[in-house]
Amino acid sequence: MIVIDDPDTLEARITRLDQPLEIEAAAKPRAKPAAKPKRDALSLTLIAEVAPPQYQGTTLQANEVRIRGNKAYVGYNVRGATYLGAIDVFDISDPSAPQLISSALFPGRDVNGLTVKTNRIYFVGAADDPELDTPAYLAALPLRGGRLGTLFQQWDLPSYAGTDVDTAGPYLYATSGDVGGAVSVYRLPQLNLIRTQAVDDARGVDADRRDVGVVAGTPARLYHYDRASATLLHDHTLDGATIPESKSTIEIKRAKAVLALGDGGTQIVCLADGQVLAQLPPPTVPDLDASVTVTNAASAYKRAVFMANGEAGVYVAVADSNLNGRDCEVDNLELLGKLRFGDLESANHVVYRHDLLFVAAGTGGLKIVAVTDSDADPDDDDQDDD
Repeated sequence: MIVIDDPDTLEARITRLDQPLEIEAAAKPRAKPAAKPKRDALSLTLIAEVAPPQYQGTTLQANEVRIRGNKAYVGYNVRGATYLGAIDVFDISDPSAPQLISSALFPGRDVNGLTVKTNRIYFVGAADDPELDTPAYLAALPLRGGRLGTLFQQWDLPSYAGTDVDTAGPYLYATSGDVGGAVSVYRLPQLNLIRTQAVDDARGVDADRRDVGVVAGTPARLYHYDRASATLLHDHTLDGATIPESKSTIEIKRAKAVLALGDGGTQIVCLADGQVLAQLPPPTVPDLDASVTVTNAASAYKRAVFMANGEAGVYVAVADSNLNGRDCEVDNLELLGKLRFGDLESANHVVYRHDLLFVAAGTGGLKIVAVTDSDADPDDDDQDDD
């Protein structure tokens, strides 16, 4: 690995802006008028663009973001058979001026998912490494003052690639896929493997204070685990996620899961019974094949949902109430439209937390957006493990 901590080198990758963003109205049929106008519900300002890392002439693509406390962590990989990845660490203590404080390149290793707990960063992906039994891996690095250390450790995962990772209390969950994929559960901090559940095409995992959810594909499935015991409570089959080797994400919002399911669009699902409470299909864009406008990721905070729809860009929807409510209800979720970023190569991932929106835009790098919501209702339960 190659660690880069020089402030001038890191700052050179950032273009700082103060650019208001418009929401281009979505073309959609209306069965009835909206309960109240929502066009002005959100005010968005593009505050920074971050160029992706480069290595020996290859530009990496931003594909994953995780926010923990006052830090944001971004993962990178490259398309195709080349194994090459990176991790960036941002200090977002001042939301108006995010600082890139540490970066690491991993020749021979993709980074597909990452998370942080107790001054340690865990990440998964695929690697060309003779020490691994399969290309799929789970790895860990220390964090010192928020910066990446170099004491590298790794563990084997089943199948061809690690796809996502998250922690929940004393456990770490890692997903891998596609054929022969699994949900691997480890006990922290020693990373002792306690359970491997076979789940073909396991794609994403997320935990909150009570629950853990895993999303899988071909076809779409939702697995609901008990946080305290790491045992499976429910599993549900859904529509979508039928394209092999594709990205899907999950966010747990108390009783609900917000799912990005590729050709199944965005679905908000009740964890207990699998009922689809709200659904937004992927957009149809003239001159773009439907395979490149699928929903790669979705992220909810307060009452807004942002969706990464591949080459179609980033779309936003707003409900009439906080999506982090304690029951399985979604109050009038309405698609507002598309964010105008200009040239956005591909929206691979979005994370919306604490009034900041991070957009992983492939080889277009990272977009950081300040979001002002006219509804100040807090999202108290959205406190992840440190």
